[in-house]
Amino acid sequence: SYELMEQMFKVYIYKEGSKPIFHKPFFRGIYASEGWFMKQMEGNRRFVVKDPRKTHMFYMPYSSSMMRELLYVPNSHR
Repeated sequence: SYELMEQMFKVYIYKEGSKPIFHKPFFRGIYASEGWFMKQMEGNRRFVVKDPRKTHMFYMPYSSSMMRELLYVPNSHR
């Protein structure tokens, strides 16, 4: 049930990674939902655990928008 999930569900958030790709939410355009999710997960300790052995899900808080902006090389895929 949903109530049971709220009581038991635990997420481990990877601490590794540096800004701006990791741990920096992006709140504009089509990537806004990923930014809000990242902000909510990192700011709310209800579901977050520090011990990865006690988790149900692992979360890597990266911004696909920032990854594209910083790492993509135009015309490199030819």
